[in-house]
Amino acid sequence: MSSGYRLVENGISSKASSLVKFLRPHFLVGGFFLNFLGIALALSLGSDVDWAKAGIFQILISSVQLAGAIANEYSDLVTDGLNTNRTMFSGGSGELSSGRVSKKIALALLVAFVVSSLASMTVIVLAFEAGPLLIGLMVVGLFLGLEYSLEPLSFAYKGLGEPIMVGLLSFVAPAASFLLQSGSWSNEIFLVALPLMFLIIGFMIATEYPDLEADLQVEKMNWVVRLGRERAWKLAIASLLFGSLLSLFATAVGLPGIFAVGMAILLLIEAMFFVAVSGKVRKEPSYLWSAYAAPAFLVSGIFLSAVLLLAGAA
Repeated sequence: MSSGYRLVENGISSKASSLVKFLRPHFLVGGFFLNFLGIALALSLGSDVDWAKAGIFQILISSVQLAGAIANEYSDLVTDGLNTNRTMFSGGSGELSSGRVSKKIALALLVAFVVSSLASMTVIVLAFEAGPLLIGLMVVGLFLGLEYSLEPLSFAYKGLGEPIMVGLLSFVAPAASFLLQSGSWSNEIFLVALPLMFLIIGFMIATEYPDLEADLQVEKMNWVVRLGRERAWKLAIASLLFGSLLSLFATAVGLPGIFAVGMAILLLIEAMFFVAVSGKVRKEPSYLWSAYAAPAFLVSGIFLSAVLLLAGAA
């Protein structure tokens, strides 16, 4: 009997482990920092923090992230099965393509997280009297998060996935968080989004880089497939350098000095890192340091943005 129980327990443990890997919860860290960025901007402009609002919005943003991740896994079922360069941040989890998580469970979880997203939005609208702009941002966030990979639009397969993610991460999510806290619009959100745009481009190219062969076979026409690895990597470096310079020049249109300098330095450091590892990633597309550094730079950039905003307002 004890042997039978152990087999059952091991089976349950294995299924639970596969489910956790499938959901890829490490990506949720970025959502917490995006919420924090919106809160930091509101604080820097004199608003108080309502932690109930922050909590509900975090449920919303995490639900959208999980729904988008599952939609991506489902849409990339074939390409993930072909991928031999999978990393923790690229190539999918491999749990659905291997059969360790069934399509039925994946679809059930997708529906559950979409429902959670809609329920969170409803609470925000009814309990916190969200205005039309905030409602629009939340709806757009969910729509783009799903259509990034799902049919009929499948932006990631048409070379539009990168600009979609740039818009979602640098603008839509922090802007919605900011609006919920402040209750009114500020054009400063555009200035805050500016350096993050270039960090996200670097992140996207680094995470797509190992997947080229698999994506090419299923005609997933992202930027790395369209440009090839060599030109895509150069584009990432150029974007980071341009973003660094633009952050400094943006002080002329109101970007706070401490924020501009801090973000310019971070972008420059990432560009230098990309240059330094160019030879390594050319030989090994899933090179460990590039696979982990790009997400680390992105999360650090979001967090640094928030800290610099608060420091500038102090």
